[in-house]
Amino acid sequence: MVQIEKAWFGESTCSDSSTSLSSNSLGIDSFWGLFVMAVIAAVLALIIFLTKFIHEHWHIIRRSNLSLRERSRILARKNL
Repeated sequence: MVQIEKAWFGESTCSDSSTSLSSNSLGIDSFWGLFVMAVIAAVLALIIFLTKFIHEHWHIIRRSNLSLRERSRILARKNL
């Protein structure tokens, strides 16, 4: 088994524990770009959803003879 490990992974060399190591750990600051992209994707998805929703239900939204409460009640029943 040791021969297979040496063949595949080579000799393992551990650094001397007495030498000082610099920390290259990841923190929140390392992922700011990822957070920005996630926020952009979420906002874009919300805009697309609202646009499609308004387009599909425009005939209910534009009814001038209904109050806002009645319109929202109709929209809530349609989406259940």
